[in-house]
Amino acid sequence: MSRLGYEKPSAPKVFVTAVDEALREIVSSETSPDVLGRFLLAYRHRRNFPWLPESGQNPEAGMQDGLVCALRYALAEYIPGRSQYAEYATGDFPVSEDEQGRVKEAASAVVDDQLSLLQFSNGLSVGGA
Repeated sequence: MSRLGYEKPSAPKVFVTAVDEALREIVSSETSPDVLGRFLLAYRHRRNFPWLPESGQNPEAGMQDGLVCALRYALAEYIPGRSQYAEYATGDFPVSEDEQGRVKEAASAVVDDQLSLLQFSNGLSVGGA
């Protein structure tokens, strides 16, 4: 219950658990490291632009951790069955243990953010999943 006397909106517990498990699998997956690698490739590029929330330098984004912001945006913009871009990078995408650890921490922060997960859940419903 909030200070104003109403319940804060939240995603269903089963959905939160599923997202948490999926993000953990993506981060630690040995079978498809290209998913994490491509995400980090895009993140590394976008964090160089100070006006983007991923940079951690944009006070309007409301957060200093650009990696958490990048994960939130990735979930918010995901539409099932739709390719985001016609072409994407191919090849080897190395991910250091340090980067993997940082993504794990960011994923935990995103899962703890009920509003982001509720928006993701609503987006999946609208997107046809």
